[in-house]
Amino acid sequence: GPYPDGSIPLMEIIAEKDHYSVSCERAKLNPRIEIRVIAGAHHAFDSLEYSGKTDPAGNYILYSAAGTKEAREHTRAFLEKHLGKSR
Repeated sequence: GPYPDGSIPLMEIIAEKDHYSVSCERAKLNPRIEIRVIAGAHHAFDSLEYSGKTDPAGNYILYSAAGTKEAREHTRAFLEKHLGKSR
């Protein structure tokens, strides 16, 4: 597979409209990190509680049910790929 023996697979799910992209930029430097971008999503798109607010770094938070569903699907596929399909 794409990961050397003894390493840990890593996937990062990123909101397209998230201004905090330092981790995304670092991830691009390592082709073994699987990056999934949720189109149209804002920072913390899976957080209904903070939707409509701005975090201390200036990121606007907006809940997205579709983005949350997509992120869960990416997560499920990633885990199945590396751990096998659940029963």
